[in-house]
Amino acid sequence: MIRFFLACLILGLVFVACGPQIPATLPEETNALPSGEAMLPSPLQSNATVTTTSISQKWTPTQTALAPRPSPTLRPPATKSVASPTPSQSKATVTSTSTPEKQTPTQVVLTPQPSRTPHPSATKKIKSPTPSPTSTEIASPAYPIAGIQTSNLASQTRINQIQDAGAYWTHFTVLEWDQIEPQKETPVNYNWAAAQESGMRLAKEAGLNLIAVVQFTPDWAQQIPGVACGPIAENALERFAFFMYEAVRRYSQPPYEVKYWEIGNEMDVLPSQVDKHSGFGCWGVQDDPYYGGEYYAEMLKAVYPQIKAADPDAQVLVGGLLLDCDPDNPPANKDCSPSRFIDGILKNKGADYFDGIGFHAYDYYQFSLGVYSNANWSATSEGSGPVLKLKANYLKSQLAQYGYSNKYLMLTEVALICGSTGNETPCTTQDAQQTKAIYAAQAMVSARALGIRSAIWYSLEGWRASGLITGSACGQSVYQSFQFAAAFLADASFVNKIEQYPGAFIYEFQKSGKRYWIAWTGNPDGQTITLTDIPTTIYNIFGEILSVNDTLDLTSSPIYIEWNE
Repeated sequence: MIRFFLACLILGLVFVACGPQIPATLPEETNALPSGEAMLPSPLQSNATVTTTSISQKWTPTQTALAPRPSPTLRPPATKSVASPTPSQSKATVTSTSTPEKQTPTQVVLTPQPSRTPHPSATKKIKSPTPSPTSTEIASPAYPIAGIQTSNLASQTRINQIQDAGAYWTHFTVLEWDQIEPQKETPVNYNWAAAQESGMRLAKEAGLNLIAVVQFTPDWAQQIPGVACGPIAENALERFAFFMYEAVRRYSQPPYEVKYWEIGNEMDVLPSQVDKHSGFGCWGVQDDPYYGGEYYAEMLKAVYPQIKAADPDAQVLVGGLLLDCDPDNPPANKDCSPSRFIDGILKNKGADYFDGIGFHAYDYYQFSLGVYSNANWSATSEGSGPVLKLKANYLKSQLAQYGYSNKYLMLTEVALICGSTGNETPCTTQDAQQTKAIYAAQAMVSARALGIRSAIWYSLEGWRASGLITGSACGQSVYQSFQFAAAFLADASFVNKIEQYPGAFIYEFQKSGKRYWIAWTGNPDGQTITLTDIPTTIYNIFGEILSVNDTLDLTSSPIYIEWNE
């Protein structure tokens, strides 16, 4: 709880530092590309009447106790190309020929933000029935879910920013096998200086739980010559297993204490689609109905026993699955066989040799406030909500089919992205920044409700306009939205999803003896709901106190509704 309340206090200080910056009139929403220069970011609109408060009136809680972009590696990240998901089309068109390398932006000092003006009431709202806010459901255990990935794990500044955001998890490629064991020698000779030891140490000192990614096959161990991101040759699997034993034995101890190991990254991609030393794992096999997943299971069978022998408490994750599109309901003219990679793993009994599954989920900003989608999974902000829900449900269904429902899921990359580079004009508007802040709250709440163990934002610096710290400090709002959601969810117990309001997304939580609903609507015209009991307090996504009433006008921006028990 203290972290939650400290987050609120920090936000209050930010509001004072930046000062009121409320526009006289709010810009109209539009699906068209803005003309001329991009609009400068401005304070985020919220979804209910704001009661102007001093810092002392803000919630002051008590304390509570890491790629479709290449995952950062020991060398500069490689350019990614063909294999990243294709954004669904909208009325606006963004053109670009390639995805550039990720760059580390200039450091931004985060300062508090001003109070934000309420979102204008929608002209057409849906009136919803009136259920009681009480529930007899038993709450699930509380656990922290929020995480952030950075391009530079060895930077104390970046670690501090992740920590200050309230993150519990981070995710990074810390071991490149081809750099640590470039030659096959007897006796074995490991170059541990090539590992990200300083980053692992800093993460541990900051209290972050690191999901350590292991990538890249040395030339002498490659199944496909010249393809470092591809599969390991069968006759080298035992050698890789021994490498993992030594690595886990070394880095499970102080000062590193790594417990989570993700073997590869986005393995469900063809080698022909990416750079041979890219952030993708590229274990895909085009003419295999399971896309190479069965052979990945063979690797797990060799590696898992050695990892557990080195550290019985170590957790082994399937390398973050891209899951490019829905194999059960594929879009027209789209090959979704890569998403059967997980089926291959399960079919070959690979689930006996991993503890959890890492996966990635990105939605695409659709150039209108609060609107996003992922056409490859038929996901929309109006209908399904974040695509992570559809991907998680697919993975859960496959695990259940093969009798492995006890395995957990970890969302090791999630974000809202825009355009091909993120520099296109519609990606830099006020509405784009506002939608990213809205999405951060929606995504973390949705993941927590599904029982997903982590939701790691990609990334702190950003890829295709996804950054948490890019842009003007007072105009950038997503960091504060993430911070408030992370603090709230860290010690909140999920109870159930409220179903009485068609069109609304409402999730019930318990926290510190109080009951909460986190609510928003997918209806672009807004939605009015009427409550039986008047709430004690209502907060917007930044922790600002809103006016309390038994009738609420929901928009796409979540609100946190509190009742005293």
